[in-house]
Amino acid sequence: MDSREWKIEPALDGTCKWLSMLDEYRTWKGSQQSLLWIQGKVGVGKSTLLKRTLLDLKAAKLQGSVVAGFFFDRYRGQATSSALSLYRSLLHQLLSQSHFLLMKFLPRFRAKYNRSTTWKWEFQELRDAFLAMATHARSPRIYIFVDALDECDNQYTQQAIRDFEQALEFAAQSGNSLKICFSSRQYPTYLSNCSLIIQVENNNAPDIEKYTMEKLQIPSQAGKYLRNTVIARASGMFWWVVLVIEALVQSHADGNCITRIKCVIYEVPSQIESELIQIFQEIHLKYRTETVRLMRYVLRGEQDLFVSELKDALASGNDTSLISCQQCIKPEHPVTEEQMERWIRSRSGGLIEVKWSFYMNATLRFIHPVVKTFLQDSRARVSECLGGDVFKGLSQTLGENNVGLLNADKARSTLSLSDPHYMRKDTIEVDEDRVGTYSGLYKDLPTQ
Repeated sequence: MDSREWKIEPALDGTCKWLSMLDEYRTWKGSQQSLLWIQGKVGVGKSTLLKRTLLDLKAAKLQGSVVAGFFFDRYRGQATSSALSLYRSLLHQLLSQSHFLLMKFLPRFRAKYNRSTTWKWEFQELRDAFLAMATHARSPRIYIFVDALDECDNQYTQQAIRDFEQALEFAAQSGNSLKICFSSRQYPTYLSNCSLIIQVENNNAPDIEKYTMEKLQIPSQAGKYLRNTVIARASGMFWWVVLVIEALVQSHADGNCITRIKCVIYEVPSQIESELIQIFQEIHLKYRTETVRLMRYVLRGEQDLFVSELKDALASGNDTSLISCQQCIKPEHPVTEEQMERWIRSRSGGLIEVKWSFYMNATLRFIHPVVKTFLQDSRARVSECLGGDVFKGLSQTLGENNVGLLNADKARSTLSLSDPHYMRKDTIEVDEDRVGTYSGLYKDLPTQ
């Protein structure tokens, strides 16, 4: 039942400490009943963060407290992806840690034993038992952690959130202390009234920098260039950082030249490729035509595109590469920015994000450059999955050499080691909103 938890690599020493310093986490931990949503795009390190927090609470051995956790894993079948497994595991952990709850559960156990010809617990039985144990007036303080809720099967994600909310209501009525923390991507999970939300990618930049500096140990100025490039291109995606560093270290160990090693940064790791295909497959069939058109719209721009531009294009219906307003949004209802943000997430599977600037302008962009590279390198697979080619007709907008434009990042990586500009600041694509958070990122890079 805990196979996914053991698969998750332990956090590097000194990382994940930022969570305990956030007001949202402190409010959750200090309250009687509350729900905390650890939110983030794919690969930002939600599972590692949740595991570290779970283990820290267990290690603290808070008197009169019970700590239980479950880690969903859609790749290992029903045993780790079903709602039944969730409640069976959580209930087992509660009963194992609390003699009081075990005694309260025994009547249910005896009744099941006496009336059943086959020893099999049904979902409703386990769910009801969990709710009863977790919300009993004399239960110990209970901390529940659920990771990757978006990987739960049978579209149970939203129902699980309703169950959590119901459990908190029951606990409030009985006066029991119950705290539930779950992690998931923003899509397909949707929760409109959660007041405690932590966005991982907005907080993990120092951890990414620390991990890169410690794990990417390639000597000389070339190694410094590689570390700075990885940090600058991370965009909060910790998983990409881990996989790319492994590939860079291996390429260096294989005796490759710096030009060939640099190319690794602009390739798509096979594990991420599989995850992206899975995300496209999970987009609802009725949305896939709109997905293709949305991807085209974002791909055609050399810079981030404003949400308002997409909104106008949808409303006007003049852009033949986009679905018209009449087909996707009823004109009698006003379209809010929050509604547009949910529309974008559902059509892109969360691979396109909305970024708000200091001037409250919302722009569209892929969550990481690797998504754009993947769309190009796996064009046939994506087209087969979505039922349409996301690059069709883009030459009219991008020009004859649209492939060259989309390959700009890769072209940059082929600069020769002898080129005096190969390690200049302006040869690295940097998110200026993030770069200020990295201590001395470009301080020692040569400028000529």
